[in-house]
Amino acid sequence: VQHTHKCPPDAEHLPERFGLFTIILLGESVASVMHGMESQDMWSPSAAISAFTGLSLAVGYWWWYFDGARGAAKRHVTSNRKTFLFQIWSYAHLPVYLCVAVVGVGVEHVISLPPGVHLHREDAWILTGAAATLMTTLTIIGFTSDDSQMRRPSLVRWAVHFALCLAALPASLVATALPPCMLLIYLALLCAVQ
Repeated sequence: VQHTHKCPPDAEHLPERFGLFTIILLGESVASVMHGMESQDMWSPSAAISAFTGLSLAVGYWWWYFDGARGAAKRHVTSNRKTFLFQIWSYAHLPVYLCVAVVGVGVEHVISLPPGVHLHREDAWILTGAAATLMTTLTIIGFTSDDSQMRRPSLVRWAVHFALCLAALPASLVATALPPCMLLIYLALLCAVQ
């Protein structure tokens, strides 16, 4: 931490690189949707809805990262507080990257399910856990942005954001009884509400 404050990283270059890697991973999520679509011989309504919703999720995460959380915005490290926020922002990207990949693979799996087949409980837990973690880390990244620090949002607002992130988890309890596309619709709605 002390070295980051003494020798701060470039305020534009590092966030730009993190943002570019995020775009690459979100592009891989879109590719996962395409792979899931290729696996279908006949399109069931559930597969079509899942494909559309999977693309919506990728676009929603992209929008949230770049506009909502300002994840690739300039990061000026000029004080101890900003150094601490920079460290949080930096380390929060590892779970973001892992969860984007896991959600992409989960969406591909949902799309490729044969008609009438439901998700296994373990698959649902992995997908909802990754989505909840991704939404939580995007919220944390948003908290570290300069815009957020200037506005000083209320504790109630942050509590609502985190509650919405964790609301993804209970969906896995009913995912085995519902069509798999319903889980993706629910996750996309949670993302949109954020």
